[in-house]
Amino acid sequence: MSVTIREIARTLGLSESTVSRALTGKATLKTSTIERVKKTAEELGYVPNLMARGLAARRSGIIGMAVPTLEYPHGEFYSRVLHGVEQTVTRLGYHLLYFPYRNGTASTIPYQSFLDGILLFGPLSNEETSSAVLEKIHIPVVILDDNLPDYPSVFSQNREGASLLARYLLSLGHRQFLFIGGPENHPTVQQREKGFRETLRKECSDPTRIESLYVDWREDHHAGRRAMRKILQSGLDELTAVVGANDMLAIGALLELRENGISVPDRVSVAGFDDSLACEIVSPSLTSVRQAGEDMGEVAVELLHNFITEEITNSREKVSTQTRLITRQSTKRRSLDNPPS
Repeated sequence: MSVTIREIARTLGLSESTVSRALTGKATLKTSTIERVKKTAEELGYVPNLMARGLAARRSGIIGMAVPTLEYPHGEFYSRVLHGVEQTVTRLGYHLLYFPYRNGTASTIPYQSFLDGILLFGPLSNEETSSAVLEKIHIPVVILDDNLPDYPSVFSQNREGASLLARYLLSLGHRQFLFIGGPENHPTVQQREKGFRETLRKECSDPTRIESLYVDWREDHHAGRRAMRKILQSGLDELTAVVGANDMLAIGALLELRENGISVPDRVSVAGFDDSLACEIVSPSLTSVRQAGEDMGEVAVELLHNFITEEITNSREKVSTQTRLITRQSTKRRSLDNPPS
């Protein structure tokens, strides 16, 4: 049988209204009283009645989290973001309800009638369709890992991170590059490739060359291996550096190079994006651009919380989280004494 506010009040010798106000944080009570109520509630195993609280405050205390289905690669970046979301949701006193969507597009947004707000995890591959769906939402919403023009969004600085990587590889003397991306129309792939290419063009006076191959990154590192194999079969030429749009593509390329007797990083440097745990396990360890996944999740929930409490449903606020280059053994200065053949 569940513990009630009446039982907590009886245990402490307080009124039910005092206990209720202490638990909801809407009381001008002594700090010691609030702490005593919360401690007793925890000891007795009290669980708040969200439906009753929602009727009183016209809120349910529940945030929806729409996430892509497993047909799309998630990896550690998604896990980091979700960890940040879950930690912040708990800290702010909400409950989290997950529901999936398919094919990179949120075709439906269920449960609106009892959600306080929605976090929608992108990227959303079909902006027109997604906007049509989002226009039907009449509660606060925040987009994660994408930047839709008319909606509040929290996203990683993909272009800036790719630019950091490009500058670093240029500083090592590399001028001939292979970029292995996921689907060519994927927003994240486009941002990272654009940031990389723009930096090569603007910041290097020497002639540079970059070739791009696009793969189905649902196949994980196998897609990176196939892309690298295709280049090897056509001749390595002057290529000295390979960049994967994510770590798994880069690791696949690294493994294919090693299997073909091509030294990494002595002959070819390899780098990725995300800074997943695999970067430290693979040999040589992989240089990568780290995204602040937990920060992204935390910021998104706090932003949504502000919209909920202020009853804002038409914000276009944008927040970008920083990226950071983590250098490891898979990249090194190009040796002029041993030029590629």
